Amino acid sequence: MDLIYKTLFEIKLMHEYFLTREDGTNLFGEPDPRKRLDLLDQLFAMEEAGMDTDISFDFPETLRSTMRNYGLKVVPSYGGCRVLIRVNRIVLADQVGGL
Repeated sequence: MDLIYKTLFEIKLMHEYFLTREDGTNLFGEPDPRKRLDLLDQLFAMEEAGMDTDISFDFPETLRSTMRNYGLKVVPSYGGCRVLIRVNRIVLADQVGGL
């Protein structure tokens, strides 16, 4: 049986240091949150260095075994990290795969 993980939540660290362009503009000049996320996607598409090059994301050492037992994993993303949780695949009565 394959292991399946779903995103439980995502942490986005929006810091001006990482998000300032060469011309001095940054995401914080855009008032619309959706447009800010679109600009973040554009930076990712241009292969700009992500925050995980300077910041490490992980559970504290004292909690790692507990989090592993709960099926939780930390995965770096472009703007921060995601916490994933292991789920079981369930086939419903109408044969539609659910999670």
